[in-house]
Amino acid sequence: MNFYTKKETKSSAGQWRGITAAVLFLMALSTGFYLVVDAGKNTENSSGTQVVSPNEVVPEQEKAVVDGEKSGEEADAQEEAEAANTETPVSTEIPLGSPAVTQTQGSGAAGADFVAPSSEAALAARSIETIRKNFTFAVIADSESYHKNENGYNGELVGMLQEVAAAKPDFVIFSGDLITADAGAGNRRRIGLIKNLLDRYTPEYYIAFGKHDVECGRECVDLWQEIFFNKKFKDDNDPRVLYFSFDYGETHFVLLSSDYPIKHTVDDEQLNWLDRDLAENKQPNTILTVHVPPVTFFKESAEAEHDMSGNKTQQKKLNDLLAKYNVDLVISGHEHAFDHKEVNGIDYIIAGNTGNNVKYKGAREGDIYSLINVNGGVITVKAVTMGGTLVKEFQITK
Repeated sequence: MNFYTKKETKSSAGQWRGITAAVLFLMALSTGFYLVVDAGKNTENSSGTQVVSPNEVVPEQEKAVVDGEKSGEEADAQEEAEAANTETPVSTEIPLGSPAVTQTQGSGAAGADFVAPSSEAALAARSIETIRKNFTFAVIADSESYHKNENGYNGELVGMLQEVAAAKPDFVIFSGDLITADAGAGNRRRIGLIKNLLDRYTPEYYIAFGKHDVECGRECVDLWQEIFFNKKFKDDNDPRVLYFSFDYGETHFVLLSSDYPIKHTVDDEQLNWLDRDLAENKQPNTILTVHVPPVTFFKESAEAEHDMSGNKTQQKKLNDLLAKYNVDLVISGHEHAFDHKEVNGIDYIIAGNTGNNVKYKGAREGDIYSLINVNGGVITVKAVTMGGTLVKEFQITK
């Protein structure tokens, strides 16, 4: 299941005609692999930046008030009514026209059902050679609100999205625990809200799911699929695949699922797929994202089996593969902090925090995101507070 999306960015009529012409030219070079264009709506000022009041918590169409506790039937009825009122983007298909980005399906035939809304307009407007050599992406971690509000995410996420958008990264990776989708009612609404929010602020994004995103198990996976891609599984035998890979320029990106189908680890099916995927990778740089850290950052986390230490066999298998294929950078979340360490020649980070309390003594307080630049064989990682203070910067040089 490929949870990534790219959204068109509006421009003036003249700019749009130029981009369209470039897309048509690139279509002629296409290999015929199809993505879906999301013609979603944005509110922008003259510079193309979305305008939002500092006091605005969520867009108007995302606001909802829940008065007291509702029965299961009432909650389900409310979810269905709200889903019916959620704006669905109009989609058309165009071939992938640029060699700068290539997606790899997660597993078997399942992947074809999960190609996300996409637009080549942004790529066509830039030099492909520049994209290949130099690009920047942001990583946002752990915005889930565990029963603190009905939306399922912390209010700080809006400010974080605004600040990251101002940095103008080429795309955003969410390293998991975007929301809390538990076994109770209201998950359809929460997933609909987070989709609207991400679409509003991030033209292109990729999700590595965490435990809280899929607390309700298969029900949650099915809801993410239906709400984000307007598709449903045919039956219970359809594989639910939450891992995938893609190439951006000269960098191979892999996103794994550390909490579905098994909590806090990566199962053998994923590991076998990862082995094949990395063996076939031809790009000089490799960056992998998985919500739960494969290495221990905090002793207390390992003791509580909160990181992958709870299943040392699977943990070793994963780290052996990362070393075997010389993965450059491993990005995680889960620990509500930013930190960096090098293990066996591989750089690991936990990417930051969005509105949650720190869990461990010595971890830096506050909301932090990661801003990562890839320029040829040099990867520069910056940890930045919401407010613009640089926490840490380091480089990985090939």
